[in-house]
Amino acid sequence: MNLIFTIRPQPAPYDVAKSRIQGPLVLLPCGAEKYTGAHQTMMLVAKEEGKGALFKGLAPKLMRLGPSGAIMMLVYETLVEKFAVWFP
Repeated sequence: MNLIFTIRPQPAPYDVAKSRIQGPLVLLPCGAEKYTGAHQTMMLVAKEEGKGALFKGLAPKLMRLGPSGAIMMLVYETLVEKFAVWFP
């Protein structure tokens, strides 16, 4: 499992960047927008708040994945059994 998390890019930094970009408009003193793109936002957040800020909300997201995966498998298995009876 650890191998999967180390190979593929982490979704949490992109979620943080998306939230910052879609959130309230933050302007710099010169009048320009503070957050302009995903990578620029991630670099700015890491610089200003530290790298740990890019993983805010990761724990609740991972806690949500377990039950949702279990529910999905339960529904899938139930439908497979029902369809096997209904459409032999």
